[in-house]
Formats: sequence, structure tokens, C-alpha cells
Amino acid sequence: MNRPLEHPFEYLKRKRTIIEKNCKTGDSFDADIIKNWYRARAFVLDKFERISISPNDSRHLHAIVDGDSALLLSVVRQIALTAHFPNYDEEHRANRTVVSIISEKGEALIGELKAEEYLCNLLDICKYTTSKGTKHEDSYVDIEFEILKEKPKIDKDKEIGLNITESEIVSYCNSKLEDEIFSIDTSKAQYADRMYSLGMVIDNLPYQDIHSVERYSMALDVFMFSKMEKELGGIVKEKAWSDKDNQMKVLLGLSNIFCADCFKTRYNSIKPCWENRRMTEKQAWEKHFLSLSKSEHARWVVEKLILGFKPMSNQQRLTDEGLIKNIKEKKKYRKDLKSDWQSPTHIDLCSFVDLRRINPDDMKYDSFLMLAIPNILAKVNE
Repeated sequence: MNRPLEHPFEYLKRKRTIIEKNCKTGDSFDADIIKNWYRARAFVLDKFERISISPNDSRHLHAIVDGDSALLLSVVRQIALTAHFPNYDEEHRANRTVVSIISEKGEALIGELKAEEYLCNLLDICKYTTSKGTKHEDSYVDIEFEILKEKPKIDKDKEIGLNITESEIVSYCNSKLEDEIFSIDTSKAQYADRMYSLGMVIDNLPYQDIHSVERYSMALDVFMFSKMEKELGGIVKEKAWSDKDNQMKVLLGLSNIFCADCFKTRYNSIKPCWENRRMTEKQAWEKHFLSLSKSEHARWVVEKLILGFKPMSNQQRLTDEGLIKNIKEKKKYRKDLKSDWQSPTHIDLCSFVDLRRINPDDMKYDSFLMLAIPNILAKVNE
């Protein structure tokens, strides 16, 4: 099949004006930052090819990043975008991915990590620990960070260890062709984007039994025999993506890429469930459908925070709740908030439990996407 190789990271612009760095809203990121994003993505996705954490696993990933260089902080960002597994227990805050950053900077490193090019708004919500203590201990987010001066020991009974050094990243990137590092095959991302264009096929599904596999059979047929059969083009639309005054097309495109980057991770997580021959691959996906859906929401939350989105403030939620009798106005209010690319706000930036109460309609897309993953992977591997 035709594999579109694209260069999407170059189109992302700054949302914030930073006087001390002499950069303003709408400016491009430095070339070195963009190169680090590509290097980090290629390296981390390669590492995750060999990581499998199944829904019933009691262990979590513990990544130890040995240093605080710009390249290593880009790797921290990419781990946060990628390390989401179906065994995360939101209710008990169990099995979070842990990222340890070895640095002498201590608390000062938090300020660097909050830069747009790294974790942006994620540290305002997720759990993190420095020498000064722990913040957001009870966060619903499925990943946490700690800044340490010395490497911690991996508890092999509870953790899957991943040690990362800058020399290893450089060596990996030097061993690959330039296109393998600095180009992205966007085929899976395009299929993910087409899933959201199903519109009424999914929107019309009732809230009852929202996680029942059977409810999605017609939508899956439409997706497989209509949307997936159309020829692939490219995810980057030059004119729309080059508009520095409205970056929403870029943010949506990158969202599809980051989502698709985790398809193989999902596959690796479910594969052990059918390899024991107690069930078929299809049965394994369907059995762990809900765990995968929860994990996808957790991944989406982290991605959106890294891309600069914010959860609704208390006042915004009150306004939203006040529009309960005017569905049209409520939809417009939510759309306007999330369409402000410099400071986008999204109703769905909340725990999975709260999402079920606040906006259950959007849960259907996470659920359907998880069922579509095996078909998308089979298609791109033809």
C-alpha cells in the first residue's frame, strides 16, 4: 500500500509569548527542538516495540531518564505521549507509569518541563515529586514524574524497567536513515481521522450499554468497507496547517498521529491474552474492550495537556451546566472554548468516571477506536 511520509512537527507554532526567549505567539519552534521531537519519537516507539503490559498485569512501567538535556526532555515528553496501558486502575490510582529524571536541578527542572516544547500543562494536573515533596498526589492521570539526583532501583516484582541515556538515543538515530527518523508514516493516523468522520453512525448509538461490543458492529462495518477502502493521501494540508493565526488543524492532525502511535502498544498489551490459546484474538480484544477504552481516555488526556489544552475552570463548568436546557447553545459554548488554539479548553479533560457523568457521548469514540485497531493494523501491514 501507499505509505505517506510526512513532516508534521514543523507546522506547530508557539501559543505563548516568552519575552526572555525573544519569541512570541505564532512563532515557529527552534529547528533543534523540532529535530529532538522526531528523534525522541523514533527512539521511544522503537523501545516500546518490546514492551507489553497486559490488562491483568500487576506491574507498571518505570522509565529512568539519565539526564536533563533538551534531547532527553523531549524523550520524557514522548514517553508521556506513549506510555499508557490497559492495567491502569483509576479508582485506586494503581499501575501508573513512573518517569524518573536524574538531575541536579531539582525543583528548578519543573519550570523547564512546563515549557510548551516539553510537558506544557501536564504538570498542572499529574502527580510529580521533587525534593520539596509531592504535588497532585491523587491525580487521575495515569503517569507520574519524579526528579532525583541518583538512579532508583527497579523493583522487578512490581515494575518493568526502562533505562535511557543520551548516548543510546544518539547511537540509535545515527544507525537509521534520515527518513526513518525525520519523516512520519501517517497512514494509521489517517485511518484514525476517518473514524471520527463517521458522525451520525456513532452519534446515534444510545448511551445504554455504551461499552457493549455488539453496539458497534454496524459502525465497524461502515468503517471497514467504506472509510478504509478509500485511497490514502496526506494528513498535512499545507494551506490550513501554515496558518499561524489558527493552529487547530495542526493540533487535530498531531492528535491523530499521537493516537495512532499507540496502536502497536495496544496490540502488544492484548497479544498475551490470546497467545495462551484460551481465546481467539477477536475474543481477547472484546474481553478487554472496557480496559482499553479507559486507557485511551487516559492517553488522550495526557496528549491534550501536552498540546496546551486546559480543563474547564469551575466557572466554565457552571456556565456549561446552566445551558442544560439549551443543547444548541451548550454545543456552541463547548466548541468555542476548544477552538481557541492559543488557550484551548476541553470539557473532556477529566477522569474517566467524571466523563461518564459529564459527557458520555464522547466515550463512544474511544470505545469504537479500540475495536478498530486490529483492522487498521492489518490494513497498513498488507
